[in-house]
Amino acid sequence: MENKAAEAYAAPPSYEEAQEQNRANEVRANPVIGPAGYPVQPPAPYVFQGTTTVPPPLGGAPAAPILLQARTSVYGAMPVEIDCPHCQAHIITHIERVAGILPWIIFSVCIILGFFLFGIPWCFCCIPFCLEPCLDVVHLCPCFLADDTENGGYDDQLEMNEEKSLMQELGITPDRRWPRIFCMINTMPSHVDKIKTVNATWARHCDGHIFTTTMTNDTENIHDYWTFNFTNARYNINNHYWLWDRLRAGMKKLYEEKGKSYDWFLKADDDTFVVIENLKEYLKGRSPHEPLYLATMLKYMDHSLTKRPRDFIYPSGGSGYILSREGLKRFVEVIEESNGEKCRNTSYLHEDTEVGWCLRSAGVTAIPSVDRQGAHMMLPIDVMDIIHPTNRISGMDRGWARQSVAAKLQPGKACCSTNLITTHYVSDIMMATYYYLVYGVRVAGRDVDVLG
Repeated sequence: MENKAAEAYAAPPSYEEAQEQNRANEVRANPVIGPAGYPVQPPAPYVFQGTTTVPPPLGGAPAAPILLQARTSVYGAMPVEIDCPHCQAHIITHIERVAGILPWIIFSVCIILGFFLFGIPWCFCCIPFCLEPCLDVVHLCPCFLADDTENGGYDDQLEMNEEKSLMQELGITPDRRWPRIFCMINTMPSHVDKIKTVNATWARHCDGHIFTTTMTNDTENIHDYWTFNFTNARYNINNHYWLWDRLRAGMKKLYEEKGKSYDWFLKADDDTFVVIENLKEYLKGRSPHEPLYLATMLKYMDHSLTKRPRDFIYPSGGSGYILSREGLKRFVEVIEESNGEKCRNTSYLHEDTEVGWCLRSAGVTAIPSVDRQGAHMMLPIDVMDIIHPTNRISGMDRGWARQSVAAKLQPGKACCSTNLITTHYVSDIMMATYYYLVYGVRVAGRDVDVLG
């Protein structure tokens, strides 16, 4: 789903070509790796700070929104970073403005003096209820903001128990400052094996997830689907021509149904592998109330179709992009209000280029997806196609990616951060393999997760 490159650059592989490459990669012999074949790995920009404190239980009865402080004299009129006195989580408060005593005093005085003495229409006396300086600021704990399910932000009590059980099974102690992430995974009805593998591996680590497709497949025995069907006489419902239409419909439904329950929203494909814990660790210090998104940024090569500026870069759809709650809100607003100038309102097959343009028009800012050493945390290709510096088997993938990414992509170990978040063009067999290597292998004697 990447942008079509100009003639000077090699085009990215199609979905089918990538699948053929993956099948070839799975049976090839591993090359001999000599010590001299690797460049020196730069130190990691940060080390995960684990905690021995056991977080509060995820289960329990549904809770109502927790009022932290209703007086602006303590927390002020902006969200603040505090330790919630109820759930003990380290949070950034969610603010709401409510009518306190001040607007009622002004209203009473206006009614007495304005309405009865001077005949001013009474509706003008209600103006103080619409002015922010007259309203009180209420700070709420976002962990317990209830949505339409009325169960404290979780869509289902079973989901909470499954999340807790998974973390215990894998020996992971969640950081209480980690944000809540919802994952929307794009797939097709024919990708049965991919759907089952994603659902059984990294998707379980999301705080909630859904698959988007054109129609459900009963043989998968998976019920978490959103279906979006677009068709005409020329293109059937599964054609890539409808990618932008399906993405817009998915993002709108995502905001309407999940927008209040989660902090960040990941869109990925069914051939994307994601280390959710690394994603949460990277995002934990950033506020979901700011208009932000995280993605691998690609250069926009083909300027013949549009009049977009030469410096325009856009997020890679394959490696996934993650929007904050405010970023998702602004994205949905611009696609609904746009007349086609700020955001394309017609069908298009390169959905990621249009996502980038709409986010730019909406004032949503990109977060760097490389660490301080310039190593990538989100790869638009499979990590095995670039991690070995002399790999020539999948040169098309690597060559396209190295030419297209906005931040330089080095071959060998220098390509990738030790805190890798995503990699793309991963077959279902390799996805199960990566999942086992990340979560199932224990290396004896290793205290720090940094390669030598």
